[in-house]
Amino acid sequence: MKKRNQTQGQEEEIVKYIDTQLGEAKPLIEEYNDTILNVPQEYTEVLPMNYNILVRCYKSIDRVMGVREEEQAGGKRFVPFKNPFPYNGKAVVVRTCENNLDYKVGDIVYLQDRALGLTGSAYDMKMHYSFSLSKDNKDEGFLLLPMTEIKCKLKQ
Repeated sequence: MKKRNQTQGQEEEIVKYIDTQLGEAKPLIEEYNDTILNVPQEYTEVLPMNYNILVRCYKSIDRVMGVREEEQAGGKRFVPFKNPFPYNGKAVVVRTCENNLDYKVGDIVYLQDRALGLTGSAYDMKMHYSFSLSKDNKDEGFLLLPMTEIKCKLKQ
């Protein structure tokens, strides 16, 4: 009975921690999504090559936090963590290659799950597609990816 109470207490502690983190993150995410079209000029000057496209992803409150299971002496424990890649599948086109006829700047598109790390490691996807011109990564959410990673485009 003691082990069950410890697990229940740990779960309550994790939920409380996640709720706190989400509460702090929500206004920042809303501000980011509301100003997503305010793209720094240096990104509009990038010219993707070979059927690549530069997009900026919307953030999702559902992807800000995660919980991973870790082994420990006496059993398993759950550890909350901040997701390094809290984006959903919706993105805005920032820049396209010159030979593109399908997409224009400002189009809203939906990306394949693999572009966001939903079918693999988010860390791996961030390393493959993440695109930043600043060393401190203040300009977040930019992905430079092949056009084949776009699932569909919303009709404008």
